[in-house]
Amino acid sequence: MMLQQKTKTSAALRVAVTALLILAGTVTYAQPPGADGPPPASGNGSQAITPDEIAETQTSWMKKKLKLTKQQTEEVKKINKQYVTQTLQYQTAEKKQTAPVTGGRENRLKEKMAELDRDRDNRFKKILTEKQFRTYLKKKGYLEESISTAASQEMPPGPPPGGF
Repeated sequence: MMLQQKTKTSAALRVAVTALLILAGTVTYAQPPGADGPPPASGNGSQAITPDEIAETQTSWMKKKLKLTKQQTEEVKKINKQYVTQTLQYQTAEKKQTAPVTGGRENRLKEKMAELDRDRDNRFKKILTEKQFRTYLKKKGYLEESISTAASQEMPPGPPPGGF
């Protein structure tokens, strides 16, 4: 019983961290030029999470919360992996640019991240049922709101209302 509870806690933590990594790009670009953001995480010996792990965690969460079929799970996994890979590639390319982030460039960054997000949602809409898609959008909205609030207060976000 205790091991099962510990596993659930660990899984919930992984999901939260994963979601933060994916949505952090939008929050990061929303900061004013020159803002350093939160301090780097302390050296706790943890390894960087790979795009495959992020996609797997997202898919696992969606499978459980949305009650995906086997076929839906496979398609969602592909979409999640493509989205994570594209997002991280774009963020990495932007970080390598030496020019300062100006208002126009900042807007382009936000637009690109929003475009990737819309594309992913449109692809999900084609494979999820109407009820599954509404649930997905609701949970996604809670998470984004939580992250936005936490970023403005420089605090770690809490779980969304109704559980994660």
